Amino acid sequence: MKEPYDNEGIRVVEAPNCYQCGRQGSSLYRGLRDRVFTAPGLWNIAYCSHCQLAWLDPHPVPEDIGKLYTNYYTHVESERTPNKRSLLQRIRNSILAASFGYGSLIDEKSKDALLGRILSRVRLLYDFAGSSVMWLPLQKGGRLLDVGCGSGDFMARMRDLGWQVAGVEPDPTAAQLAQQRGLEVHQGTLEEAGLAEESFDVVTLNHVIEHLPDPISVLQTCRRLLREGGKIVIATPNSRSLGSRYFGQAWLDWDPPRHLYLFTRYSLGECVHRSGLCPLEVRTVAHSAWWRFVTSKLIRQNSALPGGLPIGELLRVKGANAGSRLQGLVFQLLEQSLLRTGDLGEELVLIAGKQR
Repeated sequence: MKEPYDNEGIRVVEAPNCYQCGRQGSSLYRGLRDRVFTAPGLWNIAYCSHCQLAWLDPHPVPEDIGKLYTNYYTHVESERTPNKRSLLQRIRNSILAASFGYGSLIDEKSKDALLGRILSRVRLLYDFAGSSVMWLPLQKGGRLLDVGCGSGDFMARMRDLGWQVAGVEPDPTAAQLAQQRGLEVHQGTLEEAGLAEESFDVVTLNHVIEHLPDPISVLQTCRRLLREGGKIVIATPNSRSLGSRYFGQAWLDWDPPRHLYLFTRYSLGECVHRSGLCPLEVRTVAHSAWWRFVTSKLIRQNSALPGGLPIGELLRVKGANAGSRLQGLVFQLLEQSLLRTGDLGEELVLIAGKQR
């Protein structure tokens, strides 16, 4: 057992070896600070060439992880209100109706039904819409558990679309915000929630697995909670994305010190296999590349972004001008076109089921 030491008020332990295979990692980046939410400490990123897993070194001790989230964006109540008449909302709803079965979002007799069938063929738009429901087709009355639910935006959306939802959130502030919306949220870790085995049709981890000190253990618990035929859906940053290659250490999604592990297609598949789950689909997506480009560019130019702001607000700070947004859109279109040649999307999406 390694002895913890102080890293500017955060207790940490050295983490030189790969979490998955135990091999000693190599140094990828050194001396990084929190660029977005102003948590203390100096941090390094290590990498295992065998597993393709990247990780934070040193690791914060579990008892101090909460100190890294004091200003985190899921700790504030969302001010976004859907506008069904906006163009993007109309595109999203029409695709969700046509490809995912959420027909209540549109008037079936309107032109939106045809619009959805046409736009669903555009992969970038399909993923833009699908990401809002974690690519889940409608299962009326289906039981959905959102692990790391934050203040409950995704849960509330899925509840309104016909799912029975529950969530788990370790942060008390975010959990309370979700509970105030009438959502069933268990404050604490997944293991502490005391949920019945085989009680959910779907478990979602939307940009959560990269934050977990022991992701395999959490996935094993998720597996026990799944009913026969149930699925787990994971979305997480892709450490071999076009953005990570272009921006290097300025890439937004290294996000030290909150992202403890960062995956490639291969390393995420290995993690899921080791938990007793069977990957059914793994791919990368580019629908969020434009704003990741803009924020990574700001990090490269300024070394940091104003802390404690939701992503939408981060895009409105000085430097996120029309020119940067246009560059981000071009970058996104380039990344989307390159998905045919490799796993270059900013995010990994993995769907897994129980191994029989």
